[in-house]
Amino acid sequence: MSLANLMRVGLVIETCTHAAMALTTVPAVALAIFFVFGVHESVWATTATTVRQLAVDLKVNANTVARVYAALERDGVFETRRGVGSFVSTTPPKPMPQRERERLLRAFATRVLADAESQGFLLEDVLGALGARRTGGR
Repeated sequence: MSLANLMRVGLVIETCTHAAMALTTVPAVALAIFFVFGVHESVWATTATTVRQLAVDLKVNANTVARVYAALERDGVFETRRGVGSFVSTTPPKPMPQRERERLLRAFATRVLADAESQGFLLEDVLGALGARRTGGR
């Protein structure tokens, strides 16, 4: 495989991970994306695409990309060095404060229950399905 093709593959992986991060609202999916992106960055040892370039590639507003980059930096996934670029952080992200975890869990539970209610399920149905799923049932 030529270097040009290898670089194209790397760019496709990076672009896909950025696009998926911009579109996901599911924490488990975001974690998987972080993992793929971290592996990609460590293998390629490259900086993240600039905000402006990624916005052009994804055909989205640069402010949207900047907000995602800021969130990734706030979460400890990215490190930004002024004038140099953004890099995947070499230090592990800080654990989420307990209060924030509880807030996110309440919001998640609210969304699940609202979705279940809109589909005609009762709380007992949801709890039963969760219990069955936890024990390996379907």
